[in-house]
Amino acid sequence: MQVAEYSSLIDSTIKRKVIEGTIPLIVRIPFKNEEKFTLYNASRNEYLPFLLKSSLTEFLEEVEQPISSVTYTVNEQNVKWYFPIGVIFDALHNGSLPMEITIGISQNQSTFQPYENEETIKNYHIQQLKESVYLRYGSIQTIRQLAVESITPLWEFHAQNKLEEYEQLLNPILITGENWQNIPIHWYFGSQRRYTDCIPVIINDHLTTLIEGLQVFLKERDINDNDPPSLQLLKTNSFEQCPNLCIVIQGITIPLDTPLLWLALNLSHSDLFLHVIIRKTDELLIVI
Repeated sequence: MQVAEYSSLIDSTIKRKVIEGTIPLIVRIPFKNEEKFTLYNASRNEYLPFLLKSSLTEFLEEVEQPISSVTYTVNEQNVKWYFPIGVIFDALHNGSLPMEITIGISQNQSTFQPYENEETIKNYHIQQLKESVYLRYGSIQTIRQLAVESITPLWEFHAQNKLEEYEQLLNPILITGENWQNIPIHWYFGSQRRYTDCIPVIINDHLTTLIEGLQVFLKERDINDNDPPSLQLLKTNSFEQCPNLCIVIQGITIPLDTPLLWLALNLSHSDLFLHVIIRKTDELLIVI
C-alpha cells in the first residue's frame, strides 16, 4: 500500500496524545541502611535503565555489583530492561498509580541483551527501528535513506523525549515510495517474553483487523506448555470465548475490528513496532 492510499488514516490528535503520553512511577531502591523512593513522570517510550541512571549509579556503588546484574520488578514479576515503560505498564499495572517498580540484584541474569551502558540502549533501539522498517516494507532499501550521521541526533531526540523532532528526522522512512506490505508487531502475553511478528496490511482485499492479525499469529505459531497461560488458552479457544482477556495498545483497550494499519499509523511506539498486550480485563483500563 502506498502513502497516498493510507495518509488519510493518520489522526494527528491521537498521535500527539501518544507522543506526549506519560506514566507516573515510584521507584523503590533498597539501599543497605534504608529504602529510598523516587517519583518519576516517564514517557511511554523510555527505557528503565536510562530513566533511572542517576539512582542506579548510587545504588550500584553501594552494593558493588555491575549494572548488568540489576533487576526490575513490578507486582512481583521481573520485567526486561529493554521493554518500553509503556509496555511494562500496560502489561502489569493493577489500576493503582503511580506504578511501583522495585530495583534489585540478581547473579543469574539472562545473557540475552545484557545491559552495560547507554550505548547498549541506543544500539538496541536503532536495531529495533531497522527491524521494524524491514518487516514493514520487506526491504532494507528504505532504512538506507536514514543517513549514518543522523543516528546520533535521532537517539538524542529520543533520549530527551523530543519525539516530534525524532519523528521529523524519520520522515525519509515514514514518507516513502515503498509499498507498505506488513505491520511489524511485538505480541505480549505477560511480562517475561514477547513474540515478534509481521501481519499483512491487507487480507482478502480488505485492511486486516486486529482480531484477524491475532488469528494469523496463532495459526502460524506452535504453542506449547512453556508459553504463557493466556497464549495457551487462545490455542483452543477463540478470543471471543475469553471474556476475561482484552487487547491493550498504548494504554487503551482496542476494539477487535480496528484495522491494524490504522493502529500502526497512530499508536506505534517510537521504534515503529506496534506493541500489542493481551492481558486480563481490568475495569480501570480505558476503552474506546
